[in-house]
Amino acid sequence: MKQIIACEIFRPFFDKIKQQLPYAYTVTYVTIASHNHPSLLHDKLQSLCDEAYDADEIILLYGICGNAIEGLCARTCDMYVPRVHDCFALLCDDNCAEDLQVKNACWRCLSNMDGNDQNKEYASYIESYGKEMADYVMHMLYHEQTLLYVTFHTQKDNENIANLKETHKVEVIEGTLDKLKNILLPKDGQGLLHVRKGNKICCLYDMVEVMKEENI
Repeated sequence: MKQIIACEIFRPFFDKIKQQLPYAYTVTYVTIASHNHPSLLHDKLQSLCDEAYDADEIILLYGICGNAIEGLCARTCDMYVPRVHDCFALLCDDNCAEDLQVKNACWRCLSNMDGNDQNKEYASYIESYGKEMADYVMHMLYHEQTLLYVTFHTQKDNENIANLKETHKVEVIEGTLDKLKNILLPKDGQGLLHVRKGNKICCLYDMVEVMKEENI
């Protein structure tokens, strides 16, 4: 059995391909907000890996994500990790992912809208001042910031994009599930770091290898 440990951002996308998985698995999601505290996220991920007693391997659906996976140890079984800097890189093609990484861009997608800090801020302004004034305040604060939205052309994607355009410049980019399929379906090693039991992840932060396996 495989233990999949994933950022909650992947839930709606995993649901689209889970019926294709040819193996038994359990999946555990970690909240998107955990990214705001990388050291706590690291501890949470390590705890989940250590509790995977019944798994023959772990698939970790995370990027470096603020250094959260640096030093994660594969103590109970082998672990596979995508060689990406951030979660969004698994939802778009390589050229787009590298471009966004270089720009250090802010991004959104179907599952990365609810509960983000700016949405809460916007809601608080509407409650305090009304929508017209809230729109004005958000425009003054963020009108120079471009948000990148990864779309899969669902109705909800279209609604999210329209809402974001009320307060931000929005650049829409095409999403793809190809990388997730390559990771979750039988693996050929491409784009994945294989961390053998007893070893750990060492982040390199470059744009090619990204991370490597290291002895504990």
